[in-house]
Amino acid sequence: MATRRLRVALWQLRRSLRRQAVAQERTAGHLIGLAAILRAMGRPEPARRLAGIALRFRVKAVCLTAQAEAVNWRAGACQSFRQPTGSANR
Repeated sequence: MATRRLRVALWQLRRSLRRQAVAQERTAGHLIGLAAILRAMGRPEPARRLAGIALRFRVKAVCLTAQAEAVNWRAGACQSFRQPTGSANR
């Protein structure tokens, strides 16, 4: 039962991290779009600041995705310990 709870908790954590990563990436895309509009309107300095902020959002999204993959790997490692071995593994 504890293993099942652990798997569910890891799944929820992984799902949460992936959702956060998607939200960060989406926000970065919006900020890049706003920066392009500002640049087209002749406001390069605010556009550059927004692009820098968008870059930080993208880096955060990459980090969250990596964390989610690490949780996924840990869940697989935990699962491999539970698999039966020997003649029962047919």
